[in-house]
Amino acid sequence: MKIKKYSTFLNENMNIGLDAKYGIHDWIEDLKSFEWGRLSSDSLSDLEKWTNHFIGDGYYEKIKSQVDKIFVALNKVNIDYIEQRLQIDVFDQLPSGKDKWVTPSVAYGNIENYNKETQYKYNGLVTAKKRDENDKLRIMVHIIKEICFPTFYIGSYPNIMLRQSDESYYVTDPKWQCVNFNIDNYAELGIKAGAEFETDDYRGRKCSITKYEIDKKRNYNIDKIIQMYVPCIVIDIGRTGEYMQGKINLNDLESWFDESLPSILPTLDYTDVIFDHARGVRRFTDTDIYDYTVKILLNF
Repeated sequence: MKIKKYSTFLNENMNIGLDAKYGIHDWIEDLKSFEWGRLSSDSLSDLEKWTNHFIGDGYYEKIKSQVDKIFVALNKVNIDYIEQRLQIDVFDQLPSGKDKWVTPSVAYGNIENYNKETQYKYNGLVTAKKRDENDKLRIMVHIIKEICFPTFYIGSYPNIMLRQSDESYYVTDPKWQCVNFNIDNYAELGIKAGAEFETDDYRGRKCSITKYEIDKKRNYNIDKIIQMYVPCIVIDIGRTGEYMQGKINLNDLESWFDESLPSILPTLDYTDVIFDHARGVRRFTDTDIYDYTVKILLNF
């Protein structure tokens, strides 16, 4: 069986007069355009409507509530004070030209990390520098995308599209909402562990479905995805600008942080501090580095 590629599916729908409808892929493309600055926030006036339609009833409010709580925590933080303390204890010791940032952010992680230790749980960051309504909207859009994407495709590259029917693409039945996502609903496409499908890959590569990928879809859980977004303060050194100029001794840098953090942490309602380079469990000692990140996770 050869499963249709995304562009083929869209062309067929246009040919039968369905182009005026609005599907879940179309919605996500609009959300991506907002993130890239191609659409204004006014274009998302129907965000609640489409979130509840495509994801599930009440999920707009659940996502918004999580983001509102995150921003309450972020807005309690005095970034100027943190920068002042770090300037004295850490930043002044660094090679000139090194970029130094203290940024209100939102840490998040893959659902596979849900039960991992904090040190390894959050592998992503979204900045919220202004901590304003536009930043809130960006975080909501980020969460929505993380919820929707796993219901779109399966298979390592080249992958195949899951939502091939009009009903699943346009979500004309609650069965196809993200909250009710069930990989078994796609059995009619032959999607199961060990299945292999022809693709339009120019090298002739096929899409093979593994048991791991099926199990991963079975573990899909919207509420856990939302819970994996938490407020944090990020201290970032040397990620941009003159990145490769000026090595920093790791032990020296961490000793400077050890001097500075006791004056910073008491001002924060925080849960944990995540140091870069797996501090405390790494198997190396003295070394020279070019960049370093500290994440302070906040209560909310």
